[in-house]
Amino acid sequence: MARARAVFAAFVLLVFCLQGRASDAPQWVLVRTAHFSVTTDAGPERGREVALRFEQMRDIVGEVVFSRRVNFPVPLEIIAFLSSEEFRQFTPLWHGKPTQAAGLFQPSEDRDFILLDLSSPDPYQAVFHEYTHFLLNGNYPPAQLWFDEGLAEYCSTFTMSRGIAEIGVPRQGIAETLHNVPWMPLAELFAVSHQSPQYNETGDRRSLFYAQSWLVVHYIFDKDLKAQLGSYFGLVRNQQIPIADAVQQAFGMSALQLGKQIQGYFQNETLRYTEVSVPEPRDALVYTSEELHTVDAQARLADAHLHSPDYLDKSIGEFQQILQSDPENAAAHRGLGLGYLYKSDFTQADSHFRKAAQFDARDPRALYYLALLQSRESAAGRKPNLGEMRQDLEQSVRLDPDFAGAYHLLAFVQIAEGSPSAAVATEVKALKLRPRDESYMASYAQYLAANRQYDEAEAVWRRLAASDQHASIVAAAAGLEELKEARNGSDKKSGVRIGGELVAQQATPAAMPPEPARPAASASVPAPKAAAAPIAAEASDDSEKLAEAPPKIDKRSILFLKARLVSVDCSASPAATLTLVSGKKTWTMHTSDASHLVVVGADKFSCDWQGRNVAVNYRATGGSDGDLVSLEIE
Repeated sequence: MARARAVFAAFVLLVFCLQGRASDAPQWVLVRTAHFSVTTDAGPERGREVALRFEQMRDIVGEVVFSRRVNFPVPLEIIAFLSSEEFRQFTPLWHGKPTQAAGLFQPSEDRDFILLDLSSPDPYQAVFHEYTHFLLNGNYPPAQLWFDEGLAEYCSTFTMSRGIAEIGVPRQGIAETLHNVPWMPLAELFAVSHQSPQYNETGDRRSLFYAQSWLVVHYIFDKDLKAQLGSYFGLVRNQQIPIADAVQQAFGMSALQLGKQIQGYFQNETLRYTEVSVPEPRDALVYTSEELHTVDAQARLADAHLHSPDYLDKSIGEFQQILQSDPENAAAHRGLGLGYLYKSDFTQADSHFRKAAQFDARDPRALYYLALLQSRESAAGRKPNLGEMRQDLEQSVRLDPDFAGAYHLLAFVQIAEGSPSAAVATEVKALKLRPRDESYMASYAQYLAANRQYDEAEAVWRRLAASDQHASIVAAAAGLEELKEARNGSDKKSGVRIGGELVAQQATPAAMPPEPARPAASASVPAPKAAAAPIAAEASDDSEKLAEAPPKIDKRSILFLKARLVSVDCSASPAATLTLVSGKKTWTMHTSDASHLVVVGADKFSCDWQGRNVAVNYRATGGSDGDLVSLEIE
């Protein structure tokens, strides 16, 4: 009897111990508002507070900057951790140890993540800068770097108190930098690009760039100069007007005069931050909250690991563990499939993507990944099923009409099937959702050319030629050259064949289907993704509908060289020959038509150039000879 009582007591003690362990495990909830979902272990009320803060920020930026409703370029997932200990399991690693942070922004091709440490006094400022970039990417045409970073700084200190929003409060250190570091001339500030030392080097110059950019944005919004700003960007981006001339035309004064006004504004006026009375967003009043099953919470956390560069392998293990206890978990199958796709394990990826679509037929991402997988397999020589890809992608955008990546890949499938007009219309939908994606713009230009809309294609290529992204400049140079050849053959029964063997892989990377980029580190400008190989020409029976004798496309590789320009010979105009020196080697570069050569850093080609540092893209014709594709004057 005593033994029985002892056994019973031990059993009761075990039950209490197990209950205690279960109660110690975090209980995750999912809070949804009109535009956000927040996964948190801090309870539904804290989850709603987080969602409401982002709803308010979204509304304020939409009103102050865009003056219209705000689009999201990709879905945004927010995970809010109750403790720093949990949050540090997701922060980037430095020498194998988690870095210190209060919040993270993780961008990716198919969805972005915001991770918050709710135990921090102010986790929002750490992510509002990047959140502003996120909103710009889906709602504002390509601008200049000073505006993007200045606006992100301007919005980073957004706060709400009793229905009043404050935006534009100086971040700590900005005023000190502006007082102590000599300013850049305004025209120089406006010319800073992603490759400029002022942006890339640490120290005072980089700090000044951010501080001065913040001040210019502050001045423009305080003086209500948004219309002039829009005119300025239209001049420099669309018409390629030089910065000084564009400032004069748009603002009615020289860049020097405008710079002096902004400096006086800083020195003589109290910098007023913007106060906006903001009622609680009506949509946010309606929210839902649900407790997440353990495996569902684990799948969401593993998805965040999957999209982080330091935790890819860990996420694969986490998804595998979920499937051991829940073999029909669609989110885990989808995540595991993407992990295998990152590793180019196509067989495993296909199996898990198909199970994800089977267990959740309304998941647009699983369908998109099935199509994306086929585009990647084609690079390995497997013939893709274009009809199946099209059906998956069409269903994906029906389920999610704002899925830019699915539209982008669908346009490529349409061009490969021989329907350039459909591809043009579909790529327009992708660009409306991601107006700043230059790879989308390049694809759009190629589809316009394939549809014989040569003038429209040239306008897009010219805009890309003025980009500060090297990959875009190279693509534009090749695109303009191929467009010229296509026009020369336009009197024949021919068009431009895209998606087949007639597309030079190195010359036109934008024509190729997107590659699933490995997770990128948290940054305002993610590293450019490599292009994938084209879908094989023989994949579509409809390819015969394309032109019978397309113009010859130059398939020689495009090479890059930085050198010193010694002289220009225009004696055989319109052709020109340039003599360059790089190290101890002399190069001779040719262009058949200097007036149509893509030139960056100058208004037009000049036969008088000499003693200038240049960067050229060219196709080799001999040991030290080449045909120019583009010329950049530094």
